[in-house]
Amino acid sequence: MGAKAEQAHMTYLNKGVSAVMTQDMGAKRVKYYTFNMDRCFNFEGDTGPFLQYSHARLFSILAKYTTEEKPTNWPPTEMNETMMKDFKNPAVLNLLRDLLYFPDVVHVLLKGFEPCTMLTYLFTICHTVASTYESIYVAGQSADVAYARATLYSGQRDVQNKVNTTQ
Repeated sequence: MGAKAEQAHMTYLNKGVSAVMTQDMGAKRVKYYTFNMDRCFNFEGDTGPFLQYSHARLFSILAKYTTEEKPTNWPPTEMNETMMKDFKNPAVLNLLRDLLYFPDVVHVLLKGFEPCTMLTYLFTICHTVASTYESIYVAGQSADVAYARATLYSGQRDVQNKVNTTQ
């Protein structure tokens, strides 16, 4: 098998495992559920493929935030007054709120040992991010606004990465 075929095989394998794990972890451990292959691989609703799409979309947005646009201190450690003005936008506030819930969700997860707690949170942040694609642009904005928005999306992507590694 060639390198491209091997890479494609691993991609499909990862997608399949993610889809099955997402459906399996979506229910509380003490409840029975019926495994549904059609639902498992659907891109609509709370499924593994939807999570992967959301994560890939964030990577794409941040990849388009080209090297010329990025300040030298990317990712940022602080924000200036111009960047903060964008946080009056309700969609931005929703994204920030979701980010701030992460420590609380981890605390609840550690108390109850239910993977569905983290998965529900992950779906929440993915749906919130998906609702902002048409209103919170990074490309074509002033440098400060693009920086602030890219920072916000970067934070969402980082939380998604942390959630994926805690399960």
